[in-house]
Amino acid sequence: MGTAIVAGAGATLPVLPAHAPGLRPALTAVWALSLILLAALLTARTLHWAHHRDRARAHLLDPAMAPFYGCLSMALLAVGGATLTLGRDWIGLRAAVVLDAVLFTAGTAVGLAAAVTVPYLMAVRHRVTAKDASPVWLLPLVAPMVSAALGPRLVPYLPEGQARATLLLGCVAMFGLSLLATLITLPLVFGRLLTGGPPPLTLTPALFLVLGPLGQSTTAVGAFADVAPGSCRRRTPRASGCSRSCTGCRSWGSRCCGCAWPPPWSYGHGGGACGSR
Repeated sequence: MGTAIVAGAGATLPVLPAHAPGLRPALTAVWALSLILLAALLTARTLHWAHHRDRARAHLLDPAMAPFYGCLSMALLAVGGATLTLGRDWIGLRAAVVLDAVLFTAGTAVGLAAAVTVPYLMAVRHRVTAKDASPVWLLPLVAPMVSAALGPRLVPYLPEGQARATLLLGCVAMFGLSLLATLITLPLVFGRLLTGGPPPLTLTPALFLVLGPLGQSTTAVGAFADVAPGSCRRRTPRASGCSRSCTGCRSWGSRCCGCAWPPPWSYGHGGGACGSR
């Protein structure tokens, strides 16, 4: 996931291609590496479920391990998004769109399943208390927000009319789902910080996970504003631009507050989370 994010984020830098002509080929190579790593990861997880099913189920029942199933969804989505942005240079536009569509569909399905299953298990099977609240709990909840942010990139490649509107509205629905779940969970995390003090030193970088929903929500609203005029019957570019600006200002204000919260030693570990769009 992180490797694909580096490639995709680098491709949006304004210095390309005038000031750094060799950067895009290098980023495309990073995308290829992320695709290889994803294939290896999926193979390993498939073999693990096939030969050690009891251990795999135990991971789902472990409150410390279960939230990380959201990372699988975001890995599929990140590699798919980088494929459409950079992979088209090597495999062609048509193949890039098809591969991105497959990865987006799989990542969205896994993300929605994780966003529903993990909180259900935490409520029914896991034994957790308010003292156990952690930013890691946000991982399965932010996965639908990543789908909402990356899904609009596929809208221009769908037939005009209902297909485009359906995908866009589906992304908006996932935006709302993830936002609501995040707003429910965040008070638990900050309540734990206020009443129980800072987490152990090794877990302090996890506080930057709180910035994930903020950055992805801003990216999602911007993506909606970009594709909505050509996908919906009523074109409201001025309203879309206003919504994008307001959401961005809200997120940056929250980020400034969040960056001031962790102790100084955490910035060397999690500062990369502040680089979202």
